[in-house]
Amino acid sequence: MYWFVRKDRRRVQLPLTDGVQRVYAATVGLLARSLAAGVFPPRAPATPDHGWVTCPYCNPDGLGHSDVRSRWEAKRLAPQLVDYTRLVEPAAVPPVADEDDGGGGTGDGHIPVLGTGGRGPRR
Repeated sequence: MYWFVRKDRRRVQLPLTDGVQRVYAATVGLLARSLAAGVFPPRAPATPDHGWVTCPYCNPDGLGHSDVRSRWEAKRLAPQLVDYTRLVEPAAVPPVADEDDGGGGTGDGHIPVLGTGGRGPRR
């Protein structure tokens, strides 16, 4: 059993099934490869933060993050970023033709992202 610790001290439990472990390994692998390759651009929240700063790294002066978000939206479908984008914003990536990959994934070479209904990194 694995659990996520939250600010309110509640735990969200997640049984470590084979599928969960496969998604976890693929996700951590994608993030590690992206960082090692220097492919990890700033990604501001989709909605502007009015009244409070939701992402201090995206909006360090508190004046907004629209420039950061615009740059992310312009490059998020680049070949170097598409697997990361599929992980963090699955709705932004156009669907691919469904073909059987034989690996228990979604049929397109991607592992499902738990709890998002989206597709995770390519295997």
